[in-house]
Amino acid sequence: MGMITFEELERRTANATAKSDLVTGVIPAVGVTLLCADAYAGKTTLMAAISACVRLGHSFAGLETAQGNVAWVYQDRGSAGLAVHLRKALSGAPSDASLMWVWDIKDGQWYIEDEPKISELLAFLDSHDVRLLVIDNLRRVTLADESRSAEMNGVFMVFHRLAAERRAVVVLHHSTKKGDAVRGSGDIRASADSTIFLTGHGENRNDVRLTVENHYGATQKLRIVREIADDHLTYAAGALAGSGPTNDALAEKIYRALDPGGKANTSELKRELGVGKEKLNRALEQLKTAGRIREDRGARGAREFSLVLTGSERVGDTSGQVLPSNLSESADKGGTPPIPPSPRVGPGSSASPQGGEADVTGPLGTATGAESGQAGSGQVGSESGAGG
Repeated sequence: MGMITFEELERRTANATAKSDLVTGVIPAVGVTLLCADAYAGKTTLMAAISACVRLGHSFAGLETAQGNVAWVYQDRGSAGLAVHLRKALSGAPSDASLMWVWDIKDGQWYIEDEPKISELLAFLDSHDVRLLVIDNLRRVTLADESRSAEMNGVFMVFHRLAAERRAVVVLHHSTKKGDAVRGSGDIRASADSTIFLTGHGENRNDVRLTVENHYGATQKLRIVREIADDHLTYAAGALAGSGPTNDALAEKIYRALDPGGKANTSELKRELGVGKEKLNRALEQLKTAGRIREDRGARGAREFSLVLTGSERVGDTSGQVLPSNLSESADKGGTPPIPPSPRVGPGSSASPQGGEADVTGPLGTATGAESGQAGSGQVGSESGAGG
């Protein structure tokens, strides 16, 4: 009659409840993750880099990854942009490996509502032991109205079916204009196991901030720096902020409002959050006790607060490092220097096996071929690789 014992429930959900990550602190190994940002913030670019790191077993921005096969359902414009990003991210990988598969829009529109295609994809993912499936993007893979809760709930039930308690499914979607909320129904965010908000800052949006929220732990923040050129795509090592628990909703709002590497005083926080002094101070004390923020004294003794960074490389910490000239200039001007780029994966690099260009084609379609020659000349090059 459809009822199972608690022991059977535990057995079925053992993978989903295990606190393991595909990308440490960013993407859980099992379940549905929502990646949100505004247009051209770099969602596709970020996932191309993560996809390459997962498939090759390399760290991403200093964070460990679980190695495994990768597949994409790519329905956003043509495949040329994705091909360029993947080729750069896979620079130096062995040429004899079929590294990942792409269901390209040129091979036919793919909709959540098409049950035969869902079944076909699920069978493919299982037979090829795919650990990461990227859906790019939500709006283009469903006929449902993203503002209607019931319809979005049905869509995410299919995403969870594709995750099948054995892999990570990352769904790309747009955020609101402010970049701190998911566009559409609240069920979109509620139906995902974790949500990542991406914002790009600085020249070509290469100074990247990630805010990671999930149902199993506290919010975390990560600052990384993207390096993209004609022959490579990498993200420099960043720093995760502290993640001690709090039980105050206002404390979590304060935490999300603080920017890695920056400071905010009490007047700014009261104005931003629209709260009184007493409530604000109580929430700030919770965050300090949890080790997630620190307090300093600014101009005229004003109380200033900043995130406690606990990663391998603190934001703005350049001790013992020789900065490239462009980074040294920003430090000399008194600003927070960007994190220096990490050694890129490429031919001759100790972080990468020797070999020619990697194959990123497969049974689900293609993301390479002649289109990969468009790097630097197509629309991706004109946008400095910003991507969707």
